[in-house]
Amino acid sequence: AAITGSWMWIRTPKGRARFDAWKLKIPIFGTLVRDIALSRFCHFFQILFSAGVDVSQTLAIVEALVGNAVLADATRIVRNEVRAGNALSASLVATGRFPTMVVRIFHIGESSGQLSASLEKACRYYDKEIPATIKRVFSLMEPVMYIFLAVVVLTVALAIYMPLYQMMGSF
Repeated sequence: AAITGSWMWIRTPKGRARFDAWKLKIPIFGTLVRDIALSRFCHFFQILFSAGVDVSQTLAIVEALVGNAVLADATRIVRNEVRAGNALSASLVATGRFPTMVVRIFHIGESSGQLSASLEKACRYYDKEIPATIKRVFSLMEPVMYIFLAVVVLTVALAIYMPLYQMMGSF
């Protein structure tokens, strides 16, 4: 019942937002989840902007495709700020959800008039960074798995041998 209730709660907008916020705060996996969402953001933004879609409509589409409710909400805020006439990079800073590197790439692209080329560099960065982050996560998980397996084996061994020792001591 708890699993089903949790699953149903996660499917609500408020539950999805809290679950996605929690995923971003997980010490080891949070950076991976954030990098994957930012990679989607940069890739889709670059593709749509290069195709000639205006920034406001691009942000609306990317909002639905980013894959994380927290970053989708930040994208919605950015879209509203851009519609109000603010600069894209300033709007990204105002949300506080986008890393400095992404904000700088947007700022450089806006300043130079080559936003598509700047975003392509961000996409290449995340294409290299995500596999490296996955390798780091697995290298950190390896010792944890060894310790977990050692505890399981120790528990099973004690469950078998403790009754034997107690029986031997009773004679």
